[in-house]
Amino acid sequence: MSGWPVSLDLAGKRVLLVGGGAVGERKAGALLAAAADLLLVAPEVTARLAEWAAAGRLSWLARGWEPGDEAAAWLVVAATNRLDVNAAVAAAAAAQRIFCNVAAPPEAGSCQALAAVQRGPVLIGLGTAGASPFAAKKLRQAVEAAVPPEVGELVELLGELRPEIVARYADEAARRAAYERVWQSAARDALAAGEAVAARAAARAAMEEA
Repeated sequence: MSGWPVSLDLAGKRVLLVGGGAVGERKAGALLAAAADLLLVAPEVTARLAEWAAAGRLSWLARGWEPGDEAAAWLVVAATNRLDVNAAVAAAAAAQRIFCNVAAPPEAGSCQALAAVQRGPVLIGLGTAGASPFAAKKLRQAVEAAVPPEVGELVELLGELRPEIVARYADEAARRAAYERVWQSAARDALAAGEAVAARAAARAAMEEA
């Protein structure tokens, strides 16, 4: 599957998840982390999914999927252990022009969830078009090792300084140079050491250097 990588804002938006097994639990965890309004449809669910439902973190319909369950959803996820059910869910979503992520077979869906690495505001997605979840996992682990947590903090710091940089430097080339100086400054090492005040001072000094 060729595609266009995007990041979906699912906060407060209805997402239909069909399937309450281990795969469904993993999908639910990611969707809840995205603050989705999650509707789970499954006759049986894992203990953790049941706990989330009891705590009000998601809504659970304890039955099999039925056509029409997808009606109010922004996104549908089919994660049952039956390929025919997953295909039927995907077809129903397609008929409503709703994107559908299918656990198996992934090519039956209209979108795929990428393996993700989150560092503050930095979100890096990795996919293999469904060819190899194993490879996607290995690539994610490599990126996690290559992109330390302080990178996200540095990006947040750049975001804080951006209005000042825009106001201070009218020329686009000068702005890029300022961003580069902050990126290459001692701020990253200071953040890695947990020294936020020193990092902010180093970043500001780099920004003002001419």
